Amino acid sequence: MKFLQSVLAALVGVQSQKKQEEDFQGDRLERMVLISLAAAGLLILVVLLMVNIALPA
Repeated sequence: MKFLQSVLAALVGVQSQKKQEEDFQGDRLERMVLISLAAAGLLILVVLLMVNIALPA
């Protein structure tokens, strides 16, 4: 759960430099990349859903 909070903080740009350095050490980098890609995909899906609701065909 702590790691997910780090990813969310990084996505909105409020993560501290110290925490960012901790996250990029060791095997956590791969996990952070995967969670970030999943979060980006979810964001894209939400935006597409909102656009489809706002502009019905």
